[in-house]
Amino acid sequence: MKKKYSIGSWITLSHPSITEIFANSKEIDWLVIDLEHSVISLFETENLIRIIKLKGKLAYVRLSGIDPIQIKRVLDSGADGIIVPMVNNAQDVYKVINYSLFPPDGSRSFSLSRACDYGVNFKNYINNFIN
Repeated sequence: MKKKYSIGSWITLSHPSITEIFANSKEIDWLVIDLEHSVISLFETENLIRIIKLKGKLAYVRLSGIDPIQIKRVLDSGADGIIVPMVNNAQDVYKVINYSLFPPDGSRSFSLSRACDYGVNFKNYINNFIN
């Protein structure tokens, strides 16, 4: 029987063991790393994303705001998606989409980062965004 629901949780503490405990749960499908209301750094975020994904779960990140640098760095770290707070109008939505997508659909720049296995899967990763 296929699940009809999805269960996840929020990570607000940067200790890797806490994330690993949650990610080990058979009931948890996804985890959100909260950068808006925590002191988790981008370096810690990348490590927490790695833990979550190694356990076969989806890793989302709630950003601190509409910040093109933060969006790019979190997606380059391998996040499966982002949650952006304080999106108040269509212009804000456009900005988030523009900062998240590669040309020609957006303005995000390319890199050989964790998200594309440091270049090993660059073409496949980029094609997921362009096609």
